[in-house]
Amino acid sequence: MPKLSRKALATEVGSVFLWGLSALTAATAADTEHSIADMSGRAIVTHVAAGRLDPCRVAESLLSAIGNDGHNAFISTRRADDLDVCKDPHRLQDLRARALAGLPIAVKDNVLVGGQRATFGTSATRNYVPTETADTVQRLIDQGAVILGKLNLHELAGGVTSNNAVFGPVRNAYDPKCFAGGSSGGAGAAVGARLVPIALGTDTGGSVLIPAALNGVIGFRPTVGRYPMAGVLPVSPTRDTIGPIARTVEDIILVDSVMASTNAAVSPSNLSGLRIGVPRKLFVDVADADSRALFENTLQRLREAGAEVVEIDLPGLVQAEKGFGPITPYELKTEVPKFLARYHVGISFDELVAGIRSPDLIKDYQTRIVGPASPSDAAYMEAVQTFKPAVQGAFQKAFAEHRLFALAFPTTLTDARPIEGSDDQITMDGAPIPTWKAYIDNTNYLTKGLLAAMTLPMGLSSRGLPLGVTFAVLPRHDEELLSLGLSVQQLLPTLPAPPKAADRPR
Repeated sequence: MPKLSRKALATEVGSVFLWGLSALTAATAADTEHSIADMSGRAIVTHVAAGRLDPCRVAESLLSAIGNDGHNAFISTRRADDLDVCKDPHRLQDLRARALAGLPIAVKDNVLVGGQRATFGTSATRNYVPTETADTVQRLIDQGAVILGKLNLHELAGGVTSNNAVFGPVRNAYDPKCFAGGSSGGAGAAVGARLVPIALGTDTGGSVLIPAALNGVIGFRPTVGRYPMAGVLPVSPTRDTIGPIARTVEDIILVDSVMASTNAAVSPSNLSGLRIGVPRKLFVDVADADSRALFENTLQRLREAGAEVVEIDLPGLVQAEKGFGPITPYELKTEVPKFLARYHVGISFDELVAGIRSPDLIKDYQTRIVGPASPSDAAYMEAVQTFKPAVQGAFQKAFAEHRLFALAFPTTLTDARPIEGSDDQITMDGAPIPTWKAYIDNTNYLTKGLLAAMTLPMGLSSRGLPLGVTFAVLPRHDEELLSLGLSVQQLLPTLPAPPKAADRPR
């Protein structure tokens, strides 16, 4: 099979279709415009680059849909009249030559975009307007991407539901009564609800993977350091990374090539003989019945495609992971004040903390961030020097001993739950479980091990809500993971689009 050249991704695929499109009538072209919401990012870029689609019309169409949507995925949006693609039609020829010509993107509101309000999802900074743009976002803009707006999130990127007490909860793409997952809930819901084809989230302990899985879309957590992080509010630089969310792996590849500044080609993996490790006891048996059933179906599809599924253990991981604890709160407490000063946010760290309104985050900050459980310098150094390498070593040993290409497991232990009453605890298979544990346990392990990971939809639960499967690889094997994603995407069932508002049961 020929390779998909990243640099030519926007022009090579669909060339035959575009040749035929030149003969279509104006009425058919209008129909294409009306289907913008269902188009992939790559298709939009291809049409714009060929002069068959007006990027201003794309932006206007999606902004109209966002304005009429009820998922509360956005905190702020741009006006079409303020976008360069609408203000200066004479620049279209230059735009069409760029890798992301006219690509509409939305950005999580803890990532700076110059001239657009950055609230970080909290009250003390709700009127902050940065003058600088995050380096990774600037790369996208330079290649022709159009930023439509800033996305809602769990306050200060600090939770797994995106039940934001300041800007309201983000609502799940498949059921607005349920939460979207977090902390990049707005990104997951916006892509799942067909408001944008691609969104940027950030991921520390699973904040891209979780909402992507719960909203039926694809989330990519790259190796830490693959994308520049200047201009992103830190949580824990040890694990922080930007991560794209999209509806196709091809769209992930499209933006990854620009954000990572690489022209490496990615083609589907040959699954025959590929060894996929399943840490059943620690990652699978703890999930609910729906997740386990869909996951077993996924494994069967992999076997039928020729992959070897290998049951593995990860001895020592649990104990090592417990010792990792001081790293995130320590780095948050030390790095956020530097960010506030560097980007002239205009408030102190204490003022930022005083403005927190979400009950779960207030509790967290009052205990382990700035409260009595805040880690000491000595505890942090021990965690960095002893437990962080131990967590990484547990994964590296398993990959080496079992000759693994990747790990596979359910992204979350269960599907999304109603927004009301779910902040602290949910019920899973008839038993109570802490909300935090139900959604972050699996991804937390892999992010502490610095694995790169991708979640793909593996089906709908018995309640009609999406569940995801995660594939994880060792650091700096991102291209191999993207290749695997292309192959696995072809094996998994295509989820139905989420119901429109008029079609939902009342």
